[in-house]
Amino acid sequence: MLVVENITKTYPGGVQALQGVSMEIAPGVFGLLGPNGAGKTTLMRIIATLLEPDEGRVLFDGLNVHEYPQELRRRLGYLPQDFGLYDHMPAETFLKHYAELKGYSGKERDEAVRNLLQLVRLWEVRRRRLGSFSGGMRRRFGSAMARLGDPGLLIVDEPTAGLDPEERRRFLRILSEIAERRVVLLSTHIVPDVEEMCREVAILHQGQVVARGTTEALIQPLAGKVYATRVRREDIPALAETHRLLNLRIHRGDMEALIYSESLPGEAFRPAEPTLEEAYFFHTGFSYT
Repeated sequence: MLVVENITKTYPGGVQALQGVSMEIAPGVFGLLGPNGAGKTTLMRIIATLLEPDEGRVLFDGLNVHEYPQELRRRLGYLPQDFGLYDHMPAETFLKHYAELKGYSGKERDEAVRNLLQLVRLWEVRRRRLGSFSGGMRRRFGSAMARLGDPGLLIVDEPTAGLDPEERRRFLRILSEIAERRVVLLSTHIVPDVEEMCREVAILHQGQVVARGTTEALIQPLAGKVYATRVRREDIPALAETHRLLNLRIHRGDMEALIYSESLPGEAFRPAEPTLEEAYFFHTGFSYT
């Protein structure tokens, strides 16, 4: 169990990244959803003991992670959005070096590296330099690094950004397998990733948790209150002035505007089934203007 209690963080210059964030996270995939600048990366860096909070504490299985950071790091797998790789080094060589930093040696090290590279389908290219890897291959290699030591807590930041559909599908499948016995914290602004993977979701906005729950619970406040209408691009500003415009979709080749309303706003509108994407915009207070 991961427990975050009243975490606050303000950067020099007065930028308040987090404002009293609290949550409890059980094993499985838990999603952090929010726009850029919402505080997701700051929260993950604090949980990973890479950054100290101004106030609050983080507990993992009862352990205060900032009082005992080394103990947490032995049980942590962390895959940031941008992770440094020694591009001149072969994949296998680099992973063996990283395994030694995690306490592996000899045959145990070699076996762990082989198993992980086979798991992420990089064993056949283990002697290639990391600089020659594609974006998807680098993300898979990062997931192998994050899994070393059989971590109980895995933190991943924007894991599918820049991946093609096949690589995205493969990476999400790996995460799903990892999460069977672990807490996996998945941070992203890609709503379909969260909707597909996460048992529970917290929506962060301006450093605060503005909503939390299952996908169904987050969508529930919009039930029967979302309506769609075909719209031309040049008419969007006028529509946004008279209605709370949640989203724009392409439906059968036409652009549709989805609005929030307590009742049917007119004959040009039809009831629409809301998704997590509309719920995300609703809970963050976003509206097209």
